[in-house]
Amino acid sequence: MPTLLVTLRPATLADLDAFEARFDSAAGTGPYQWFGHTSLRPLRDLLEERRLLRGRGIGTAAQALLVDHLFEHTRAERIQATTDLDNAAEVAAVKRVGFQVEGQIRRAQWRGGSCHDQPLMSLLRDEWHGGEGR
Repeated sequence: MPTLLVTLRPATLADLDAFEARFDSAAGTGPYQWFGHTSLRPLRDLLEERRLLRGRGIGTAAQALLVDHLFEHTRAERIQATTDLDNAAEVAAVKRVGFQVEGQIRRAQWRGGSCHDQPLMSLLRDEWHGGEGR
């Protein structure tokens, strides 16, 4: 996989306005992220307090950078990820980073009026390629 550039920049009030408009309904979030109406007041407070940062770019590249950071700067031996079982795009993204599906966590998430299963995925330090080959 070619190296991708991920750029971080400070979030703005306009970003939160756009985020709120997009995530105000199940139609805007997509089938795996609608958890009901949620106030963005805490995010607005964080923006005012600490200039909340929001990533821009491709999710796989951002996740790869996070994995690299954790293995390079901590003593972590294992990094674990979960998502909705039906979220094939996210499962594929973490697999591209090197995660392996270990199993399924039954009824792990309450969303849309029912419980949903989640795949349990992990990447071990000795399986990590240090950002090479992506």
